[in-house]
Amino acid sequence: FGCRFLVVSSDHSLAALQQGKVVWVREEALASVLHTDFVELPRPELLYADDDDLHHQRSLPTLMDRLELEMLSLKHIVAKLPLPAPLKQALMPPQKDGSPACCDHE
Repeated sequence: FGCRFLVVSSDHSLAALQQGKVVWVREEALASVLHTDFVELPRPELLYADDDDLHHQRSLPTLMDRLELEMLSLKHIVAKLPLPAPLKQALMPPQKDGSPACCDHE
């Protein structure tokens, strides 16, 4: 048998050692994560519920479709953050009709 070690260096790289030999090295900042956040994203079909049927007629979404989906996802995330309403409104872009984006009022 032998010894196995997992070594974390000062530059945040990871190295696995087995019987005195380097088995693998991971040189990245993600080697020592200090904090994580999990965000629940809405399902894409719920985000497109208010849009026209063009998204269902095309087989491949366009770049603009993807960017619109990302903006809608961002709106949902910002709306759920525990921020004051004026800050939420400043972070959220206005709606297509020019009215301010709605968010949960506290």
